[in-house]
Amino acid sequence: LADKELGQLKREIARMREQLDRAVHSEQLTRLQNIIADKAREQEALLAENEMLERQIQHVLPRESPADAAAFRRLSEERTQISLRVKECQRVLREDEQRRARLQKDF
Repeated sequence: LADKELGQLKREIARMREQLDRAVHSEQLTRLQNIIADKAREQEALLAENEMLERQIQHVLPRESPADAAAFRRLSEERTQISLRVKECQRVLREDEQRRARLQKDF
């Protein structure tokens, strides 16, 4: 009789644990869904604010002339080319320093 009651109690405890696990899981899902909804609302508000600020900036900034835009593009391209040349020179310098170090080590 005691073994039968003990087995019954163990099954009842296992069933209650499963119910508790499901309830906790459900609560966690609900919290996550609420957090996601809050973040979505925050993102919408930030996007709306960003759009408003961009419109305000367009009214404040002077219009860029085609000549200015072309000059800016040219300068940007020149900057890119200079940057590439500098990187190449740095690579060559590193290689030279490595060669010099090897030669000093050998002699």
